[in-house]
Formats: sequence, structure tokens, C-alpha cells
Amino acid sequence: MTNSPAQVDIRAYESADAAATLRIFEEAILVTAAADYTPEQLAVWARPGDRELSGWDRSMLDRESCVATIDGIVAGFSDVNVEGYIDMMFVSPECARRGVARELLVFLEHRARAGAASQLSANVSLTARPLFAAHGFRVVAEQQPVINGVAMTNLLMVKPLGAERVEGETKARWQAKLNDVRSAVEQLREVCAAEDDARRAATATLLAGMFADIDSPPALRKGAREALTLYAGGMGSFSDVGTASMDRAVQTLRVALRGSVTARS
Repeated sequence: MTNSPAQVDIRAYESADAAATLRIFEEAILVTAAADYTPEQLAVWARPGDRELSGWDRSMLDRESCVATIDGIVAGFSDVNVEGYIDMMFVSPECARRGVARELLVFLEHRARAGAASQLSANVSLTARPLFAAHGFRVVAEQQPVINGVAMTNLLMVKPLGAERVEGETKARWQAKLNDVRSAVEQLREVCAAEDDARRAATATLLAGMFADIDSPPALRKGAREALTLYAGGMGSFSDVGTASMDRAVQTLRVALRGSVTARS
């Protein structure tokens, strides 16, 4: 990929993105951060080839991560929790200076505001400091974490969000979460039909009805909480799903439901 500006799209992380995002994580550290950290520091931070893909996938799903794509190819990823903490943000070296990190930060700020977070915060590498500073983050403290006996340096950076809320924008945000749930339910129904899974198909049909007439963030939050309870009871464990196609559909629905629990007006 070139370094020219590109159309960057943001969507929810899926299990199918595991290999691509793990590769980006390793390459962003070993290549992009090489100017600011020693080879020893890079090695203990990236641990190339030392992570199980299944464990990586689970942690990405648990953080409700998002991915940035260019022409359908994963170019970067990030996440933010309900308190506004950004745990990871990495961009492929091949996509550097194409606006990927900028679009991710804009998306994360919108998500944090929709969830009523009072600030964004992150433990930022020396390499990423200029990017975060350009987006309004300030350094609160310099930190020296130790990884496997090797001292590192990063920066705790914070961006206050205040109380600004734009009615049209927040409405669009919770409606987008509702659309994510409806799309995930429909995807699950299609997989159930293809694999003749009557038990999950029945639950998926029930979920489709539950989200058919949602008209407000409180109703969406209530429906998502009830659906998560119903889903676990009616379909069994989130991990006990059988085929790869069913696993992707199940995890996509799980992420959409968990994201909707925090929907705000």
C-alpha cells in the first residue's frame, strides 16, 4: 500500500480478523516503534510467534475491539472501554500516514462520548505520543513498566471529553448499535439455516422479534441485557458452537449485544 490518503472504514472486530490483527500488532512494534525502543525492548513487547491465536482472538472480542480497513483489508485496530480507556491501538506499517490512526481515534471518541465517559486515557508509546498529542491528549505521567525483566518507557495520556453531546450524532450512535444487533441476528439465522441448527435458529428468531420494535437507548439496553441472558441459557456457552461459521456468527452477535448494553441517548 502507498502512503497516499485513503478511504478508511471502521467496523467491529470479528474472529476472522485474528491473524491479521496479531500480525499488525507484531509488525507495528517491530517496525514502526523501532526508532524509539531497543531491540531487547521490542522483543519482549512484541513476543513474535509467542501468542496463541485463539487467546488473542478471545482478548480482542472481550475488549469489543474495532478494526480499520482500507479496500476491505485490515489496516489497524483499537478498542475503548466504558471508562474511556484505550488499551491497544496499532496500525500496519504498510498503512502508515494514510489516516488510519486518526480515524480510529475519532471513532473511539464518538464511542466514548456515546457511553458517557468523561475522558479518554491510554498508556501511549513514545512512538505514538505525537499522534495522541495532535488529537488533544496531554501527558499526565511518564511510566517505566517492566516486561520480563526489561524496563520500558511509556506515557499516561488523557483527553477530557467534557459534557458536549450532539443530539443527531448520539442518536446515530445508538441506532448504529441497534443495526449491528439486527445484522448479527440475521447472520446467525442464515448460518443456522445452512447448518440445520434448530435450537439456535429458534433462539435467533426470538431475538429478531425482541429487537424489531426498539425505539430508544433504554429499550436497547434492556433488550441487550435480556438477550445476553436468554442467549446463554437457550444456546449454551458462547464458546461451545461447533463449526467455524457458527463461531463467527455467535461471536459477532455477542459483541453486538455487549456493545448495546451501554447505549446512551
